[in-house]
Amino acid sequence: MLHDEGIDVNTAAALNIEKVLFHTDLTVYDTFSKLKYRIVPIIGRNNEEQDILYKIFDRLDEKIKKEEKTIIETMVSLTTDLKPNCYGRKD
Repeated sequence: MLHDEGIDVNTAAALNIEKVLFHTDLTVYDTFSKLKYRIVPIIGRNNEEQDILYKIFDRLDEKIKKEEKTIIETMVSLTTDLKPNCYGRKD
């Protein structure tokens, strides 16, 4: 995804991201939209790249929210479609 936008992450940046994530409370920074403020400055070499990266992180969050919604809707549909068996339980 980043490569498609013309952004390459070199080895040094990848190692710095790993260090930052290791010291980050992921219960607080639990979305890409929150993590972007810690990671983008490591990757983006200028304001233009950083703006692109911020938008990518926001799109990732939107995509995850849509997928979570689909999964929940599917699970609800599957549970409500179950019919009781002869013992009164739903299988």
